[in-house]
Amino acid sequence: MMWQDNFREWQNDAELDETLKRELVSIKEPSELAERFGGYASFGTGGIRAKLGVGTSRLNFYTIARATSGLADYIQKNNEGELSIVIGYDTRHFSRDFAVLSANILAAHHIKVYLADHVIPTPELSFLVRHFQANNGIMITASHNPAIYNGYKVYDADGGQITLDMANAITAEIKQYDASLLSLPINYQQISDNSIISLNEDIEQLYLEQLQKVSRNKQMITQSGAELNIVYTPLHGTGERLVTLGLASLGFKNVHVVPEQAVKDPDFSTVHFPNPEFPEAFDLARKLGQEQNADILIATDPDADRLGVAIKNSEGHYDLLTGNQMGALMIDYLLRSLSPTERNQYDYQVVKTIVTSDLGANIARKNYCQIRETLTGFKFIGEQIEQIEEAHDQTRYLFGYEESYGYLIEPYVRDKDAIQAAILTAEMALDAKLNHKSLLQRLHELYEEYGYYSEKLLTKTFENSSEADQLELKIAALRQEPPKQIGNLKVKRMEDFENSQSTDAEGHVETIKLPKSNVIKMILDDDSWLAVRPSGTEPKIKVYLSAIGVNELSAEQTLKQLEDFATQQLLS
Repeated sequence: MMWQDNFREWQNDAELDETLKRELVSIKEPSELAERFGGYASFGTGGIRAKLGVGTSRLNFYTIARATSGLADYIQKNNEGELSIVIGYDTRHFSRDFAVLSANILAAHHIKVYLADHVIPTPELSFLVRHFQANNGIMITASHNPAIYNGYKVYDADGGQITLDMANAITAEIKQYDASLLSLPINYQQISDNSIISLNEDIEQLYLEQLQKVSRNKQMITQSGAELNIVYTPLHGTGERLVTLGLASLGFKNVHVVPEQAVKDPDFSTVHFPNPEFPEAFDLARKLGQEQNADILIATDPDADRLGVAIKNSEGHYDLLTGNQMGALMIDYLLRSLSPTERNQYDYQVVKTIVTSDLGANIARKNYCQIRETLTGFKFIGEQIEQIEEAHDQTRYLFGYEESYGYLIEPYVRDKDAIQAAILTAEMALDAKLNHKSLLQRLHELYEEYGYYSEKLLTKTFENSSEADQLELKIAALRQEPPKQIGNLKVKRMEDFENSQSTDAEGHVETIKLPKSNVIKMILDDDSWLAVRPSGTEPKIKVYLSAIGVNELSAEQTLKQLEDFATQQLLS
């Protein structure tokens, strides 16, 4: 069906939701109508993430009903016995409405629904799926995206984000509803079925009990937790309750929440992007940190699965650490916290993605800990955890992380968990302070021991399909004729995850034993590397750079060479 046909169908529907009808009338540009009605927001391994608004490619009551109807059919066809699902939602526009709509549709399909009656973090949803032994979970969230976005994330019975195979199977069911989209029920104003079980805030006590497992030194916190001065911002999202209760329950009593950003504001009015990866997200936290003389600043994104951390430096300012740096510090602390008995008895495993820095991996290997590498996306880390647990041997999970500020310490959750990460970060900072140093100083000690690492992420957003096509041609050319040298360093190996091949400088080929993915990674002689990956959720390309040097200057020089190559060959 052409976009014009879709548009006329919506335009002529007398029963169209009034809010969407008003928006539809206001759109005059054919190009915008074509974008809105030319297709559907794709359903991938992270579910759907799209702008809110009228149209088949946007998230609205009809497209949510379409996705949920297909998911309900999938659950019924692939499971036996009593069927159940858990639904959570964040602070964004329409999140509660979308959750109630989904609950009503699933209940009508004779699926028991556990529906949160308040906003909850994404990691809590993952935990609740496992706790209730549900078939699936739905989280209505767009994570750290701007306010115009919302999303529909689907979880499997293990509490992890669904795999590609499951996503494809659910997509096939969803597409059955394309022709009947506007006739789907859109009851979102009230819960209409007694098989929908409401979950109030009391349910969070179960999560908080598990959270105690994260701490490696409760006695230290009990005795000295008040000595660490913490400023925390939930960035208008879902993290405040569990983060503050979790910190307080262990003994961190000196916690100051940024009041302006404790407000559950769907417009995220105090930040341009509610993303703790961006220094600007810490502006109000920095101000409060200076007033309170805080040792550390911590921020969680709106659905509280990502954690950002800023540490006071010797000049009294706050330096934002990268996800790679925090992951390395966490690995270091977790390994130092193991008892001699634990080290001797178990084979500990760290799981990281292929675009995450090697610093953490090198720390782990030097301490006799195994590394598992996965594709980008925490669902793959969740799969590795499941494999580790199913082995029933001496193998034990220690830690999983990715460079984009996602960490998981205790696997009672199967997704990245900023609440857990906030607890461990506070404990690490206290441990450092009691040893008369900061986490920044500990990080530089690691650099002295393992080499200096410098990383950077370059991104380019596509303005139109022509730009996307041109970039695909450049990536194809890179595959066909990879460079022999970048700057003054030779390329010793190229890893092509789309073709599952790793080729060294002499032409020897090895098979990459990971699922196929449109990623190219070039490793240089000194183990610095560059990786190219189109985003799976947004119209953009990402280029990851990781440089290694004997000191900070040499690492930065190598990073500059990587950046120049990426800019000239791919992003210009």
